Amino acid sequence: MDFAARIIGASREGCGAYIGYFLRHWAHKKDAFDDVLEAFVDNFMKPGNLDGGFAHYRASHQGRIAMMKGEAPALDPIGIPTCVRWTEADPLFPFAWTDRLAETFADLDLAMFPAAGHFPHREDPERASREIAAFFDRIGWGHPTV
Repeated sequence: MDFAARIIGASREGCGAYIGYFLRHWAHKKDAFDDVLEAFVDNFMKPGNLDGGFAHYRASHQGRIAMMKGEAPALDPIGIPTCVRWTEADPLFPFAWTDRLAETFADLDLAMFPAAGHFPHREDPERASREIAAFFDRIGWGHPTV
């Protein structure tokens, strides 16, 4: 709704409650953002930031609906090596939804990222870093030697 950003941003407390709800609800490790929640609130309380976030969802809504109805245009698969670590406990995007990723990514390295929700980079940052580095090493885009 057009008025959502005004309601959420009407107070720091309201913004914190809204942002905190999603960070906790979508995370498997419910305290993953506790130490940085205030930084999120600081950012979203800046003029235009809540509006920009909601604008993204409004702008992409029609495309998401077309995709869900099977009406999105068919595209050629992406040939660039692609690494996807899909989390085990994401309440928004179940791992079962990975069944068709190979149709989009021709060179896909897919694996489950266990014990994490929607935010694996925050819930298990060391493992996320290792997974990313290992992928780039496998495809020859690793760290240069000095």
